[in-house]
Amino acid sequence: MGAEGLCQSKDGHDALNRRVTNLYAARGGAAPPFGSVAGVTEVQITRNDDDRRYEARLDGELAGVSMFQLTDELVVITHTEVDERFEGHGIGSALARFALDDMAADGRRRVLPLCPFVKDWIGRHPDYHPLVYGAPASTARD
Repeated sequence: MGAEGLCQSKDGHDALNRRVTNLYAARGGAAPPFGSVAGVTEVQITRNDDDRRYEARLDGELAGVSMFQLTDELVVITHTEVDERFEGHGIGSALARFALDDMAADGRRRVLPLCPFVKDWIGRHPDYHPLVYGAPASTARD
């Protein structure tokens, strides 16, 4: 595996894409195109383990990052930043969704969102609440 992590290699990206698609199918919906953002032509999001961040690139240019730290049990999302030239195009939301889908597909750690943007994003997307460290377990029954 290269320095960019699992999502950088084609096999790793395809495997992660299948896991995310399966997660959406289990929730009764279709996954959005992987790493896609409405209104923007082509956003590529990768996980860079060396720098402990997810990177969003638009036409090869770094448009935004979401920083994280790992513990044995947690992924702590510390900061998300989008270059002002790309603000308002959903780059931050794409970073949040990709990072959380990546963490859900991995399944080994819970998420502690210290970043206010990601914390707020999770608050607006209840399907991601079970990933959050300290969130109460669901009491829903079939």
